[in-house]
Amino acid sequence: MGEDSNLPERVAALERTLAARRGPGRKFIGAAVLLLFAALLAWNVWLLRDSLAVRRQATLERQFWVVGHGAFPAKQRADAFVALVIAGNRDWRGARLDGLKLSGVSMPSAELSGGDFTGSDLSKAMFAGAKLAKAKFASGDLSGANLSGADLSGADLLQTRLQRAQLRRTKFTGANLEQVDAQDAVILAADFTDAILYLANLSRANLAGSDLTGASLEAAVLRGANLSLARLTNVNLKDADFTDANWWRARGLTSQQLVMLAKRFSPSDNAPAALRDDYFAWLRKNEPPK
Repeated sequence: MGEDSNLPERVAALERTLAARRGPGRKFIGAAVLLLFAALLAWNVWLLRDSLAVRRQATLERQFWVVGHGAFPAKQRADAFVALVIAGNRDWRGARLDGLKLSGVSMPSAELSGGDFTGSDLSKAMFAGAKLAKAKFASGDLSGANLSGADLSGADLLQTRLQRAQLRRTKFTGANLEQVDAQDAVILAADFTDAILYLANLSRANLAGSDLTGASLEAAVLRGANLSLARLTNVNLKDADFTDANWWRARGLTSQQLVMLAKRFSPSDNAPAALRDDYFAWLRKNEPPK
């Protein structure tokens, strides 16, 4: 009876002993399974990322193929161009960006140097701080666009429309702005050093503080333009029209140029009274030599 009465206790003790022996092994197997699962998950994530990167690269190559061939519709080339800019593309050699409809597009600080936007509609576009050196905008539309702080050094803007454009501190060094229409544009403290503005229309443009050193304003129209503190050192003024512009507030004009301008472009009877008063006040203090 004694042994029988102790049987349940002995069975329980045996089960506890077996459980204790099995425990570490089960824990080890469980940990190994978890590690294997984590490794497989990481591998699949890497494969997915690699697959997405390959697809993305293929997509970008396809988009550049589209913008590089004029046979594609302008709308398709425009969409591909926007996607490439968002992706950070910096090389636009061979890209056909001419004739695109990109009105209102926003691409501040974009790298677009050398891009060919000939004849493209970029009206009201946002290109503040963009890099556009040697870009081509001939016969394009940038009216109402914001190019403040952008670099257009050496750019070609032949016959480009720039009416009411925002051009604060924009760099046009050595650029071709022949026959541009920049009426009513805000061109504060811009750099036009050695730029060509032959036959440019800058009527009522605000050029205050801009640097036009060495630029050509031959036959340019600056009717009603604001030239306060603009630098006109070594500027070609042949046949330029300064009707009702405050040229006397510019800097860097020679005494001969001042004499010529005073003879030809004193404020007209239609000029604002404030402009006339300012001119005659200047004339009394700084009458050019005769």
